[in-house]
Amino acid sequence: CMNEPATVARIAELVRRASPSTIVILGGAGAAIHEEMRRSADLTVLGPGELTLEALLLTLRTGKDLFQCRGIAVTRDSSGNAVTVSRELDPALISAPAWDVFPTLRSGCFSAEVSKGCAYKCLFCSYPDRGRQRYRPVENVIAEIARDADRFGARYIRFVDPNFTSRPDYVTRFCAALKAAGLSIPWSCFARIDELARAPELCAAMADAGCFWIYSGIESGEKSILREMDKRFQPDSIGRGIRNAKAAGILLHGNFVTGFPGETAETLKRTLELIK
Repeated sequence: CMNEPATVARIAELVRRASPSTIVILGGAGAAIHEEMRRSADLTVLGPGELTLEALLLTLRTGKDLFQCRGIAVTRDSSGNAVTVSRELDPALISAPAWDVFPTLRSGCFSAEVSKGCAYKCLFCSYPDRGRQRYRPVENVIAEIARDADRFGARYIRFVDPNFTSRPDYVTRFCAALKAAGLSIPWSCFARIDELARAPELCAAMADAGCFWIYSGIESGEKSILREMDKRFQPDSIGRGIRNAKAAGILLHGNFVTGFPGETAETLKRTLELIK
């Protein structure tokens, strides 16, 4: 697991043993959360790494000092580890994944993102970029899906954004553009159950554009637990969201957290009743 400092340390050790000249660069949620993990790396990238990693690799290739890397501020954390905090990432500059570097693509399922970050701050979440979500231009996403379908034979798109529906206006425009482009490809996403509850017409538009499955962090059926989690919705919106999704013909997968601080046999019972 890349969230375990000991595991990462072991991998880094094996890499250095096999190739002593290799520079180990870490990134992602694990490195952002665990300062201990950064000790295994020569350099850690905090935040979105697309543009930062490119700049660092170009610097390394030319043999220049990392601390002189143009446009990237490289510092050291309290443990003396080299760290760079990523520069602001313009969502319009996000490139589509280079699937062609893989020798074979057996699965017809391709992942995609419409945004970076998450608009919410659920207390239990380890996602490093919470409270702020930046969406890509709709046309960029449509072009990526068309490329994946035409060039790589994608038969299913799985959007991996923490929350696809933070901006209902964006989702509406995306669905209209997907249909206008003639891309009749099924897709799934993560979405907030309360946003589905507030907008039955949004569920209908998503289903009409090919959405057939939604994963939603429902977490608990108990009001006090939801409040402690800072989920920012009430149990009564859960049922409405589920009904709206099902009425549109969308399958819904509920994710739940049990044993959250404050959980009792009685609060867990209410969650189980909700699930049933």
